[in-house]
Amino acid sequence: MIADPVIAATLRRIVDEARTAWPALEVSDELFTRALLDRVSMDAGNAATASALDELCTKDLYLVAGCLGRCRHALAVFDANHLGEVERAHRRIRPTGLDLDDARQLLRETFLVGTSTRPPKLTEYAGRGALKAWVRVVVVSTLVDAARSRTSLKKEISSDAVVDATAAATADPELQFLKAKYGHEFRAAVEESFAELPAKDRNLLRQHLVDSLTIDQIGELYGTHRATAARWIAAARERFFRQARKILARHMDLPEECVDLIESDVGGGFGVRGEF
Repeated sequence: MIADPVIAATLRRIVDEARTAWPALEVSDELFTRALLDRVSMDAGNAATASALDELCTKDLYLVAGCLGRCRHALAVFDANHLGEVERAHRRIRPTGLDLDDARQLLRETFLVGTSTRPPKLTEYAGRGALKAWVRVVVVSTLVDAARSRTSLKKEISSDAVVDATAAATADPELQFLKAKYGHEFRAAVEESFAELPAKDRNLLRQHLVDSLTIDQIGELYGTHRATAARWIAAARERFFRQARKILARHMDLPEECVDLIESDVGGGFGVRGEF
């Protein structure tokens, strides 16, 4: 509850104007008001605070509040109106090892989800300049960092990280057996398999197993139900190891059924079980 009538009236007017500009967005007054007040100093005096509120890019902040509040329409608007910057920046920078689909998902996660150690980047938008210009700066700096690393942010495409995380998540004796007994061939097979996966599968496995995003978070990131997201992840993991098994057989110059027999010594299957 804002006691000062000048600030309260200013906030009410800003909220009404934002709702008029974005009628389809579901953003609570409390959430938007808090976002506004977090971006101004309350110690400057009531008139100065009200003036500072008026200087904010309030309609952009309303969209940001909607995204952070997981409003599906806000997420769709942000994707359509702002993430086009990813394609333009990717075309100019051409970051090594990071294709356009990977870049889009990297930036979606950066802006909208964050990680266990880093909040969504949208929380840093101060509202003192146009959202589109701020997004452009973040997109370019993120892709430049990826290009400079020459490994495209190793975590983003690291088959080692995904395989190790999968092994830990499933505690599969077959996977551990093959990795220990045929280490070089196994590593080569899973690296090749991971590289050949569609970008969406690579991202799903990384996001769930390396970045530790929950099924609900992944569903929100892709705008789908959690059950659908769970099916996608299970299918991606199964494709990953099914393909790796074929590649392992080829690298060892053995029929694939021989790999099946090797696995059967420790219980059968190639490590696609496990719960999410």
